[in-house]
Amino acid sequence: QGFSSAGAVLPFVRGMLGLEGSVLEKTISFAPHFPADWPAVSVKNYRIGKTTISFDYMRKDDMVILKVECLGNEGYKLKFAPAFGIGTKIGSVRTDGSDTKFYIQSSQQTVQPVGVVELREGSTTLEVKFTPTLELLPTPVSSETGDHDKGLKILSLQHQGGQLRVDLEGLSGEEYSLPVTKGESIRNVAGGYFHSGEIRVKIPAGKQGEFVRHSFQIFLK
Repeated sequence: QGFSSAGAVLPFVRGMLGLEGSVLEKTISFAPHFPADWPAVSVKNYRIGKTTISFDYMRKDDMVILKVECLGNEGYKLKFAPAFGIGTKIGSVRTDGSDTKFYIQSSQQTVQPVGVVELREGSTTLEVKFTPTLELLPTPVSSETGDHDKGLKILSLQHQGGQLRVDLEGLSGEEYSLPVTKGESIRNVAGGYFHSGEIRVKIPAGKQGEFVRHSFQIFLK
């Protein structure tokens, strides 16, 4: 039973959507962290001041397209910073067909091209061209009321020289499957194996119910 929706809504809006705004600074940030296999997401009627904004996000093989609809524009700037898997190469960012300056913001798990554009009344379209790489997808977890934590936890990713090292934690002795994109780019997996679009890993034995660390490496073609 939940007594407040804030505990779920705020992490989703500020975390997965990366959506925040400042009336004083006249800025809106949209930095979505969506799984690589999500083809489209729409966010409607985001209100800030007297301005209402809607976002239509689409991801194709080598391009992300963001269509922004702005009503009651009060001179806001939009910072767009979609997150891609580590190792992704960003080619360009364009706004309504014209090149837009951007810089790269990297973390242990993501690469984000960051571009800032002035919003106008009506529609604005941003396009990010990129060279895709292998990306891990969220592991499906089924649970029922009263279940203990049993999900796989990815701790860090390191991409270097055609190799991707993954550090994770899982329940002692359990086998997990991690769906991936661009599975055809995998040459070999050390510490696990690749089968039917998934990387499967066996967590080392330990105390029953204990989470144990494990690492594996993906070698790319």
